[in-house]
Amino acid sequence: MIKSVVVDASILLKLFSREKESLVKETERFCSLIKLGKIQAFAPTFILVEMLNVLSITKRFTEEGVNNSLERVKRLGVTFTDLNIADTDKLTDLCFRHNLTAYDALYLLLAMSLGLRVVTEDKKLLKIKEHCVGLKSLKL
Repeated sequence: MIKSVVVDASILLKLFSREKESLVKETERFCSLIKLGKIQAFAPTFILVEMLNVLSITKRFTEEGVNNSLERVKRLGVTFTDLNIADTDKLTDLCFRHNLTAYDALYLLLAMSLGLRVVTEDKKLLKIKEHCVGLKSLKL
């Protein structure tokens, strides 16, 4: 049986920014299961923008390094989805109800709309236990 989840940037960034990162081996295993088709992973297309921002500004990757990293993510087998314009009110509600950034609320909205959980290491998202799970707690 294929397990389906929503994956956020806090997980995928661990593949590229290994210094001072925890759960790197677990992340590599998780991503290999996605690539093998044993886990069906979804993410908002915006994850690529979020990752570009973190890799280029926070982690100071070169342009080539950012492009290579994003290409690797695109080849991973994640199904990318766009925000339905009719769902902006739901997105706003999640932002205010849970005190989330819009991009974190986007993962939550996607998970809720698909009936899945977000695999994350984001502390605010992990507080929403009904819809989010940490990588260590995910039964692989």
